[in-house]
Amino acid sequence: MALTNNTFNGKKWQDFLEWDLIPRMNPYPGPDSILVCGNAKIHKGSQVQEICDEAGVQVIYLPPYCPELD
Repeated sequence: MALTNNTFNGKKWQDFLEWDLIPRMNPYPGPDSILVCGNAKIHKGSQVQEICDEAGVQVIYLPPYCPELD
């Protein structure tokens, strides 16, 4: 994984999930099996959910307008 100063769009987020993050995670209920996301539109696409479902990763979305939880 690497940090970036560039903006993220939906495609970049999906690629990051599929190729970098999800391979480091485990199926639920194992350790490292829950992905916590904010309510940004790019976090909530159907393909994002499909990628997580295929890996058995559970996704939990933070409540909207709660920056103290981000």
